[in-house]
Amino acid sequence: MDIKLEKMYGLFINGEFVPAQSGRTFKTCNPATGEVLAQIAMASADDVDCAVKAAWAAFSSWKKTTARERSEIMWKISDIVEENLEYFSTIETLDNGKTLEEARADITDVVDQFRYFAGCIRTDEGSYVEQDNHGFNIIRKEPLGVVAQIVPWNYPLSMAGWKMAPALAAGNCIVIKPASNTPLSLLEFARLAGKELPNGVLNVVTGSGHDCGEALTAHPGIRKVAFTGSTDVGTGVGETAGKNMIPFTLELGGKSAHIIFPDCQWDRALNAVKGGILGCAGQICSAGSRLFVHKDIYDKFVEELADCFAKVRVGNGLESGIEMGPLVDERQMETVLKYIDIGIKEGARLVTGGRRITEKFYNEGFFIEPTLFADVTNHMRIAQEEIFGPVLSAIPFTSEKEVIEMANDSPYGLAGGVWTQDINRGIRVVSQIDAGLMWLNTFDMYPAGTPFGGYKKSGFGREAHKMTMEEYFQVKTIYVSIEE
Repeated sequence: MDIKLEKMYGLFINGEFVPAQSGRTFKTCNPATGEVLAQIAMASADDVDCAVKAAWAAFSSWKKTTARERSEIMWKISDIVEENLEYFSTIETLDNGKTLEEARADITDVVDQFRYFAGCIRTDEGSYVEQDNHGFNIIRKEPLGVVAQIVPWNYPLSMAGWKMAPALAAGNCIVIKPASNTPLSLLEFARLAGKELPNGVLNVVTGSGHDCGEALTAHPGIRKVAFTGSTDVGTGVGETAGKNMIPFTLELGGKSAHIIFPDCQWDRALNAVKGGILGCAGQICSAGSRLFVHKDIYDKFVEELADCFAKVRVGNGLESGIEMGPLVDERQMETVLKYIDIGIKEGARLVTGGRRITEKFYNEGFFIEPTLFADVTNHMRIAQEEIFGPVLSAIPFTSEKEVIEMANDSPYGLAGGVWTQDINRGIRVVSQIDAGLMWLNTFDMYPAGTPFGGYKKSGFGREAHKMTMEEYFQVKTIYVSIEE
């Protein structure tokens, strides 16, 4: 599909695109080719202030809309995204590098999230509580006001949809910041779908985490922060929000355990393990990056998995038949290559992959071979630290007790998967893993209505479920006395 992007994108504030007050810009590039896609406005604290003020001005009327009115607007937005699914998917692939098939799934998810929360808001209710002393309480849910949202580069529009939909449904106004290396799909969303919202309800600010992101999370006009990204950055976001005495939710890193028992459905498990680490080139916080395989099938499973990895077609995500695209930028590629070197030095056996691909057009892109390490121990850095790339560590285990202990021996607790045809064993194991989302005989499933979020250093709060709206409400109690 031919895409004609703007050469220059401004900040989306109060319903229109405006340049940064400083006039500064930065570029966003195609990670498969190195091509500059567009220049993007670089927001400063002054620009963030303008966006927050515009959102508060809009909130005075937006908070008065009914649940039905907001629901109808969200349905219109979902229709616009669905009608432009191929357009948004192509932009996502150009800016992020993932395959078109992956991008289409992401954009379909945006449609699903908006329709799901458009329905949730119609069923959400306050409550009435009768008191003993001739009175009763009316408990109202009211929007917080203006909320800040920061989304990562691995799922630019999908994660934005997870955040925008519940916030809008609850009646809040938004100032949202995309990652500086993948801003295009959210800016195009604002251009195409933003017209359905009153001016100022949705504002998009772009720029660096240092200048734009920190100014947004620290702004005194913000009433809640929702952040998805690294644990290190999320810690700072939480500290800032805590100082401002505002609520915050964090979806952070992960090092998810993917556990394979001897009675697994072999071919399905192989495909799920491959997809669970190579999807989005491994740049997924819930990636199944620690593979635990029972010792009775370890050698055979690793051998067949290595063969699967070696056959994966890596290349430009816009091309037909490509299974894995590039990493998002050179810095991320260098980080992954560093971890591959660490794994070799730690004594892990490099079974397949491990190199940057440099043939043909790859010289301009950030491609790494699907990489599989065997004979890994759970204390190695490649088994404990989030690599965020197509690198899988295979670890043998002998018993349920041992694999549960190893799976939980991690600072993270975001997700995980278990493969066994013994349903009793499956439930026993998933119930004892310290993670916010566990899959049993499947992996990487995130339909709307599935709470997503982590334990431990993977953050707290849940997204993609009706309970998420509670994070965007404040509660007002009205006590009514009845005279006799």
